[in-house]
Amino acid sequence: MKLGDWVLIKFLDFDDGSSAHIYKHPDGREAIVGPGRYCSDPDLSWLMQKFARREKKQSQINLILSIILNGPLLLVAIQAISDSSWGGLLATAGYGMCSCGTFGGWNSLLIDPFDKNLKGRLELLIICISFFTIGVLFISLSSFKQLIIINVPVPLMAISLFVGLFGSIKLRWNNRVTEPGLNLFLAQ
Repeated sequence: MKLGDWVLIKFLDFDDGSSAHIYKHPDGREAIVGPGRYCSDPDLSWLMQKFARREKKQSQINLILSIILNGPLLLVAIQAISDSSWGGLLATAGYGMCSCGTFGGWNSLLIDPFDKNLKGRLELLIICISFFTIGVLFISLSSFKQLIIINVPVPLMAISLFVGLFGSIKLRWNNRVTEPGLNLFLAQ
């Protein structure tokens, strides 16, 4: 586990339930990170504070993105159920299935190029296309097929394609900016 140039070399677990980590720098320095985010080296302490600020900013961005991604489902449910009652439930379920299918489908297509497991990607894509198809069937059986946003009708399937793509991009961004050493530090 690395945190900048610092490498975690030892984990200490004490009888009182507390724990500490010992990090080593390439120049030979060692630092102890203990309970209450105590750190014996100012350089490592600064680095941990920097990562903690970045983690806080990332969690705020994740909250905003989650609201953006989940907001359309709430709008679909409210409009669909108020407009067509039981048919609205069918449309909401169809929209949810389409969104899940497009999210997984985009993930199978946007996986990093170093992942060469083509068979697994193809299986995921087939499952997601099946989900999307069942969702489209549910929407087509319902009388509610489009969401009205500021007097503009937007088809539910188009919204689900956008939300699935945006969710997949959000997941890739989350995986890219996560720092392994930071999670170990924040868990203390």
